[in-house]
Amino acid sequence: MERDREIADFFNAVLYDGERVIQAQELAPDDTDSSVVLEYKKAVESLEGSRDKIKIHKKLGSDGKGIGLLGLEFQDYISYQMPLKMMGYDYSSYHKLYKSNVEQYQGKDSSKRKAMTRDEFLSGMKKEDRLVPIINIVVYYGQEPWDGPITLHEMLDIPAKLERYVSDYRIMLLVEARNSDLKLHNDDNIDLFTMLRIALGQSHSPSEKRKLLIQYDDEHNPSKDVMMVVYGLMGVKMDYDRLEREGGSMRTVFDEVYDEGRAEGKAEGKTEGRAQEIVGIYREQGFSDEGILEKLQTRLNVSLDQAKVFLWG
Repeated sequence: MERDREIADFFNAVLYDGERVIQAQELAPDDTDSSVVLEYKKAVESLEGSRDKIKIHKKLGSDGKGIGLLGLEFQDYISYQMPLKMMGYDYSSYHKLYKSNVEQYQGKDSSKRKAMTRDEFLSGMKKEDRLVPIINIVVYYGQEPWDGPITLHEMLDIPAKLERYVSDYRIMLLVEARNSDLKLHNDDNIDLFTMLRIALGQSHSPSEKRKLLIQYDDEHNPSKDVMMVVYGLMGVKMDYDRLEREGGSMRTVFDEVYDEGRAEGKAEGKTEGRAQEIVGIYREQGFSDEGILEKLQTRLNVSLDQAKVFLWG
């Protein structure tokens, strides 16, 4: 439920300017027994291996009776094929929802099929059938300002006179963590995005960032989960087990492992540190080894063989 509070708060900040429209309890839990939610649960579960986070929202729509899917995609580098990536996600998601809808007409209950017209039968769905909408948010937390495309048209070389005839696809929501001004209410979200602005900002030197992050830690005592994400993005290796075992402060551990040389980064050491954090985060979220390997490849831009080394040693 705590993660659901964070997700609901984040979507409210992006979609509703901080107004608390989506409630955590409206994000369907894994053990929900609502028939209208279960109808889409199988399709959603099949998407979870490839998406960073996807949730069923049980009260989407002006009447509060609709169903929708909320998708989060985290991006740590500028992807110049991002519209294609998100378009592929959308197609895959809608196609799986369509297949889930078709299955209701392929079961033993032939009465549903008998009620279909020939066109409906061949289409695999009835005229009045509707799929649920999917709202995707891309969270970019790279060091450089995003200068990649957000539309398919930006990736294409189209003669001006023909542009209106070429279908487009747009990434509707892209949030840059380094300069976001989201109206957040959840403490973990506030801590996370505040510290990301410090860590990813370009107005301070590595040593100044270090001091600011330690100061923020002292004053606000952010959670372990927040610290894992922030330091992971900075390529800092944190011994959290030791921290908890010895009861030390985050300042102590940070002073021991973080210096300007690491912040400036030797590429190899920084990549290894980020890989460890990525593995830890997705293990905690229940991703399979296959899913983690995919995340390592895309987030670190490494080969499958290198990803296997990071995962299994």
